[in-house]
Amino acid sequence: MWKTAYAYLVLDPERRGREISKIVSEMKGNTSNKSDGKDVDLSNCGKFVLLSSKKIDPNNVIPLYYIRQIAERMFGIAKDDLNILPLRTHSEPNFKGFMMLTFISLIVYCSPKNRLGNVISIEKALSIMRSLNAKSMMMLVLLMKLTKKQRILLETLNIIVPKIRGA
Repeated sequence: MWKTAYAYLVLDPERRGREISKIVSEMKGNTSNKSDGKDVDLSNCGKFVLLSSKKIDPNNVIPLYYIRQIAERMFGIAKDDLNILPLRTHSEPNFKGFMMLTFISLIVYCSPKNRLGNVISIEKALSIMRSLNAKSMMMLVLLMKLTKKQRILLETLNIIVPKIRGA
């Protein structure tokens, strides 16, 4: 059975720049091959072919490609870092509910992870915040004294802590 397919020849200028920079840095670092007389072919840098079963507006091909990459990376994080079990559902409402929870957990996980960068792991940050205590009095919740590590972590995450705290 034949299916219609569309091929998109893409030249991504940003990818081209990254690939050329990588080749140049490898050439600088590899001093033993500098004088071997070989020419470096840069003509294919940043070029790739995308195949699709649907017709796509040429202006949207690169953004859609990178959105797909981001989605794959996010599901990789959900599977590996968050230990979300494989989906075993037989109804559409269950599937939609699972996907909603997956996206919410990815947002909750990735937002602070991106803010923290390489400063501290998200697991270590959660461990530091585990000892944070609060007291509830009527309709008011008062945070107990923050440790230095908690204060620094909250500042790094740009989380505003209320000025009113318990002793």
